[in-house]
Amino acid sequence: MRMIDRKLLPEFFREVRTQHRTFELRKDDDSIQAGDVLVLREWTPSAGYTGHVLCRVVTYVLRDCPEYGLMDGYCILAIQPIGWETERSAASWHCDASIGMEREAPGDAL
Repeated sequence: MRMIDRKLLPEFFREVRTQHRTFELRKDDDSIQAGDVLVLREWTPSAGYTGHVLCRVVTYVLRDCPEYGLMDGYCILAIQPIGWETERSAASWHCDASIGMEREAPGDAL
């Protein structure tokens, strides 16, 4: 299992946080595999990183399907919240899969 850090625009971040969006379309430049963990950090072009973080496990990777419209060099990742026991092993990230949103470090506010 690898942890892969990625930035995410606020409109997509909200959709992932509420579990309305359970996939990511990304450039296929990291050889991401099922079981890897995406650390999604909310980011805006004007202000940069907001400090909000979500952790999601990759459950499936679709790649190499140009016949279905997926361009070469891109992949679709199926993602879902991960259990608290896995989150603890990622000490610097605080996620709570039971409610589908991130848990901030003590003293931080969402």
